Amino acid sequence: MKVFTEQNARFQMNESRNHQIVVAVTMVLAMLGTAIPKARAGAYTFTTFDASTQLGGSTGFTSASGINDSGQVVGSVGSGSNTDGFIFSGGTFTQIDEPNALAQSTQVSGINNSGRITGTYIDASGPGIPAGFVTSGTAYTNALSYTVLNAPFATEGITAGTTNGFGLNNVGTVVGGTTNGSDQHGFSYSGGVFTQIDVPGALTFNSASTQVQGVNNSGVMVGYFDGADGLNHGFLDNGGSFTQLDAPFATVISGGIPHAGVTYAYGINDSDVVVGYVYDGLGNIHGFVEDGGTYTQIDVPQSADPFGFDPYSTEVLGINNNGELVGTFTDFDGTHGFVATLNEAPEPASLALLGAGLAGLIGVRRRRPGLTGR
Repeated sequence: MKVFTEQNARFQMNESRNHQIVVAVTMVLAMLGTAIPKARAGAYTFTTFDASTQLGGSTGFTSASGINDSGQVVGSVGSGSNTDGFIFSGGTFTQIDEPNALAQSTQVSGINNSGRITGTYIDASGPGIPAGFVTSGTAYTNALSYTVLNAPFATEGITAGTTNGFGLNNVGTVVGGTTNGSDQHGFSYSGGVFTQIDVPGALTFNSASTQVQGVNNSGVMVGYFDGADGLNHGFLDNGGSFTQLDAPFATVISGGIPHAGVTYAYGINDSDVVVGYVYDGLGNIHGFVEDGGTYTQIDVPQSADPFGFDPYSTEVLGINNNGELVGTFTDFDGTHGFVATLNEAPEPASLALLGAGLAGLIGVRRRRPGLTGR
């Protein structure tokens, strides 16, 4: 009887302890559901806009390509090959055109925290070849504020090529790409000096093929290149050390057959978080955020065809140090811009409550007098 009594007592103690643990776990899980943000793929609130209609023009495409830490957004609007730049600041859209540009030939791609911008335009008095530009300040209507960018390696022999400004950092370093015939080279521009950037082994039909799209304040650059496999790959360049970037969801398995896609890296912040987009093997375009080797797929909800006939189309083109994203997406009504804002982190009070719940759980597990083993 003594043995039975001890076993019965232990059984009752175990039952009581298990009940306490279940209650504590339930409390903690409940707090987890309210205190911890959703998984990253669902951690953004999207704000969509059409800059073309805001500027009083007809409906056309809107592409948001850059955002600084103050939340100022730049990009381009237009129809077909006709484009104007814009800046969205303080709730107002303002059209930007390089003062010497041919009408509707300006694209704005990047902005830093001082409000300096970079992009591409076609000079009205020139031969019609696109050139890059960077401003010295925020006097966007003053021609003297603009420095024209023509990389020397964009010209081969007597044939002039194009120079495009894509991004810049707070130090004033501009990055971009050049095209001359079939050759494409990336570049950085600082202190009046152009430096050619080529990913080792980046070739398309024996022609160079590298484009630099973004740079952070440490000088780390991102972009894309054509690989020997005939596919585009993203890259990160840290002081001449190149890392290839390939989002895993660029390749899709359909019917048991892998369909390879391509990856484009477009922006990077000071935490080395990289953004861009992929064309997957089935023709869908998905944005991505890459952080420490982990890729998160980004799709603006409106970009999904509810009937499944048209592919997804979301491109993430920029990121700031607050983790805010900008880009473009396409739906039934056309191509629009968006800003994606990270949802707020847990409030300190919620974190304290969560900590108390965890401490309670630990306390329950430790209160096991007279019992041995696990």
